[in-house]
Amino acid sequence: MRTYYASDLLLVIEVVSPRSGSERTGRVQKVGEYAKAGIPLYCIVELHPDPKATVLSLGEDAYELAAEVRAGHVLRVEEPFPVSFAQRP
Repeated sequence: MRTYYASDLLLVIEVVSPRSGSERTGRVQKVGEYAKAGIPLYCIVELHPDPKATVLSLGEDAYELAAEVRAGHVLRVEEPFPVSFAQRP
């Protein structure tokens, strides 16, 4: 098993389960922890009730909303590296 440290990460993507502990943890606790750790991008993916991805970009001391994309649209991010995702037909 390999250990990764926050300084090694450029992007964290988390899929949250509705009405679960991970939903609250992902939306509240981890947002602050990852920002404090200096991780440049944090993406929260929700599958229910409607699939959606929210991308948060690290500002000076907190995350700022960079993009919010619902199913059927393409998510594109240029920083910290170019990447895009689309819903499969």
